[in-house]
Amino acid sequence: MPKDWNVKRPLRVLSLFDGIGTGKLVLDLLGFEVEAYFASEVNPDCLRLTEVRHPAIKQLGDVTMLTAEKLVEIAPIDLVIGGSPCQDFSIVNPLRKGLMGRVSVVIPWLYHGLLFFDFYRILNELQSLQQANRPLFFLYENVASMNKETKAVMTRFFKRQPNVWDAINFTAQRRKRYFWGNIPGLKGGECVDDEDVTELKEVLMPGRKARMSKVRCVTSRSNSLRQSKHNHKQFPVAMGNHLDTLWIPELERLFGFPQHYTDVANIPVSRRQVLLGNSWSVPVVKRLLLPLKNFFQTKH
Repeated sequence: MPKDWNVKRPLRVLSLFDGIGTGKLVLDLLGFEVEAYFASEVNPDCLRLTEVRHPAIKQLGDVTMLTAEKLVEIAPIDLVIGGSPCQDFSIVNPLRKGLMGRVSVVIPWLYHGLLFFDFYRILNELQSLQQANRPLFFLYENVASMNKETKAVMTRFFKRQPNVWDAINFTAQRRKRYFWGNIPGLKGGECVDDEDVTELKEVLMPGRKARMSKVRCVTSRSNSLRQSKHNHKQFPVAMGNHLDTLWIPELERLFGFPQHYTDVANIPVSRRQVLLGNSWSVPVVKRLLLPLKNFFQTKH
């Protein structure tokens, strides 16, 4: 193991609540040499998608079943990323249970608050395994609409304040999120790259016209594709005399994914929107992970 931190090594990554492989996609786009990318994910659609798009990902199964013994097997890890499900934190969910909402056996997707503590548990375990000359970076994400009590608990566990990043600064979508972590530059900025899609018209298919320049946050709920906060009747797109919501290839581009990224294994359109609504914004994550080029090996 090199003792000099100036000697860059390939990345070893653990992605918790990996979703549709956004972390792996971003690392590939940034040109990182990834020695190993481990992921914890249980959603069948996510697993089908990443199996096709990122066959190098090594799936570890349910995050609650990642034991200390298993973490010893995959260590060392250089980067831990993830965002536990936000349904129990988001203000848009009237049934939210907060951090102490239990994971239901009958309806497992309703109570996800406790999964935050699995992220912290795994991070803490890996930190105890880490060698002195090998830094462990982490990035945890969740909704900025959580209440102040939930934010305070997460901040106390991580021993640092979150930074707010809004995808509206880089894309045509409002998507404000909290990020806790120790990656340099996490306080962020509003630098826009040439490839960024900053207006809705840039993501639309031919023959379709944007009725606004930006859209509100797209979630897993179908009514989030409409733009009125009150009656959900304002459509963002016009096609001739017909008003419409965004098509899936347009949503993919809105989030920064390649067009047809979620078109895998005949996953229905409605479920592809759910996958995207639960994902990270690619341009935001690219900026968050970019400073790691100072520490790890890249292909160019």
